[in-house]
This record gives sequence, structure tokens and C-alpha cells, in this order.
Amino acid sequence: MSFLNSVDLSGRATLITGASGGLGTATAVEFARRGADLVLHGHAQDSGMREVVARCEALGARVTTIVSDLSGPGFDGAELVDAAVEAESGLDIFVSCAGAHIDLPFLDMTAERFDRTWRLNVRSGYLIALALARRWTPMGVAGRMVFVGSINGDLSEETSTAYDISKAAVHGMVRALCVELAPRGIRVNGV
Repeated sequence: MSFLNSVDLSGRATLITGASGGLGTATAVEFARRGADLVLHGHAQDSGMREVVARCEALGARVTTIVSDLSGPGFDGAELVDAAVEAESGLDIFVSCAGAHIDLPFLDMTAERFDRTWRLNVRSGYLIALALARRWTPMGVAGRMVFVGSINGDLSEETSTAYDISKAAVHGMVRALCVELAPRGIRVNGV
């Protein structure tokens, strides 16, 4: 049996942002398969969210959903974390999968699109991590945080300036949070 096949998350509770599609859905299903209970975040209570909830519950996971817009200028992370902890008081894992590529060609890019990309791909994960660390540190929770990056954080492509910049920032954020949170017993990784 390989190490990856032996990972047991029974008794763990995980907050996953961006869970209604793509890597967020795949992460939620895999965490449910390994025994974790879940707080799944999505921007809408749509068919994608309903499908991932059904798949995770079929695997025996307890699932709570939270719907909110992480890209809004007023998002501060604290309200989402409060709701997640209310649903799962033992929450000790955070997986930041929320993100989007909404670029236009560079000369057509707008400040609003750039800001929305930044708020969703970088700012929201940072603020959720901050709210969780403020909660976990005084309680001595050995929490785990995982941020989904992209090869675009290192290699760029046409019509992808805002996305590429945001994913490079995610890589830097992971390194900075590792240094900041490791002494507090919180492990941070990027994938």
C-alpha cells in the first residue's frame, strides 16, 4: 500500500473553497473518501454544488455548504470562518481551491477584472487563512492549510496577465505563511 492510499482523515473537518467545480470538487470527493467531514464553499447553490454534496454524502461524509462571493470587495474571511466553525467545531484543515481565469487580452483588460481576479485568487485565501490562524493559534490547533497554485505562477501565457500575476502571488503567499505559521504549529502547503 502506498503512502497516499494510507492517508486517513477520519475525525478531521475540512473547509474547501471553490468546491462546486474542477479541483475543488475533486478535492472534496477525495477528502470524503478518506473520512473527513466537510464544509464546502461555492459562489452559488447550483447544480455543481448539489452534485458534489451528493457524491460526498454517498461516501459517508457529513457536509455543510456555505455560499458567498469571495471576490467581493467587502469580503474579509472572518464571517466565512465563523460559519464554517459553527458547522464543524473541530475544523482543522483548509483547502483554498477557489480561483478563476477571467482575463482579456492585456490591452483590453479592465481594472475591475484585474481586481476581481486578485480578490478571488489571492486576497480571499489570505483572509481566510488569517481568520483561521487567529482562531487556531490560541487554542493550539495544529491546523493544515493547502493553497492551489498553478504552473502559471512560474510560466506565463498570452491573454493571462492577471491570472498569471495572481498565481505567482499565491506561490509567494504559501512561502510567507509557512514562515509565519510553522512556529505556531500550523502547516501550509501549495500544490
